[in-house]
Amino acid sequence: MTSSLVNKIKQRIQDSGPVPFDDFMQMALYAPSEGYYCRSDSPLGAKGDFSTAPLFSKYFSVCLANQVHQICHTQNWDTFNIVEFGPGDGTLARDLLQHLQTINAPLPKQYTLVEKSEALCLRQQQKLSTIQTDIKFNWSYPFKDMSPNTIVIANELLDAFPVKRFEMTDKGLMEIAVTLENDRLVEVLISPSPMLVNHLNWTQQRLKVSSFPVGYRSEANLGLSLWLKDLSQVLNNGVVIIVDYGYPTAEYYHPDRTMGTLLCHYQHKSYDDPLIRVGEQDITAHVDFGHVVNAAIEYGFNYLGFTTQAGFLLGNGLLDIPDVANDVAQVQMLTHPNLMGEAFKVLALGVSETPELQAFSIVDHSHRLN
Repeated sequence: MTSSLVNKIKQRIQDSGPVPFDDFMQMALYAPSEGYYCRSDSPLGAKGDFSTAPLFSKYFSVCLANQVHQICHTQNWDTFNIVEFGPGDGTLARDLLQHLQTINAPLPKQYTLVEKSEALCLRQQQKLSTIQTDIKFNWSYPFKDMSPNTIVIANELLDAFPVKRFEMTDKGLMEIAVTLENDRLVEVLISPSPMLVNHLNWTQQRLKVSSFPVGYRSEANLGLSLWLKDLSQVLNNGVVIIVDYGYPTAEYYHPDRTMGTLLCHYQHKSYDDPLIRVGEQDITAHVDFGHVVNAAIEYGFNYLGFTTQAGFLLGNGLLDIPDVANDVAQVQMLTHPNLMGEAFKVLALGVSETPELQAFSIVDHSHRLN
């Protein structure tokens, strides 16, 4: 546990009272130099706490490159740009661009990596220095105005947004916060914020239920709406590809999912207590893709499709990659329904563009969002 970070959280509680969980999660993950994602050492990969699809297999990035190429071809884009949010250690960007080079496809004029961590920026620069190209690489945080014909990639971004947590009690809806008890961080229930109340009212209307049962706990990712709103103001023309683990709204708030989806990751093991190892463990929550789609439409995006990671990869030629038959373990990890294949979903949105993406040519799960 990062003692300095914990002391800052304790001081805030002493000064201002209980801290809403999303504020605690913001500090635990993103506090400068001390938050989990802002440390000098990287949490990614075999020596870290978790691994992502691009780190596990280059085939993920190869298929994503095939999708990028198809978008540019069908839209007749002479030039285009890529903006990647949460680019990790740069592996996805490197492998994607190397595959575009291999198939002699057009390359982006600019590739922008939206990254807050200085340590990860250095790792990304090292990875991308191996590519012989005239592409202009930019590092930006926060993101800025985007040129026309931009493809936005957000792989495992939204699950790391701070979330509000709630519990339905016999006295009604309560918000979960963090306070001190005998100098230890513990949970406490507080009155819910108006934004949380409004969001859950909307969710219950969609689910056609009057209330969640007493004892029911879950999360609400209010930050993803703000991210889409900000993105809509800087992206005039392009396509957004979101990859993450999550569910449609009805599955996210299923009556049997009584404890929500919040998980912590440390040394490749999962835990359910976010108040330990503060700054040293990842804290994530699954994504409510129904919420993403509705917020996106509200801010002017066009809905292009929704599928599983397996459907996305197969639609983008996974089985046509040379020598892929020799890597059965990698293909199974990426596509098997009990591994990454079903847990991860892919959502595509357009701004002033409505291309038919080959990603959804084999399996389109749009019906699950209703």
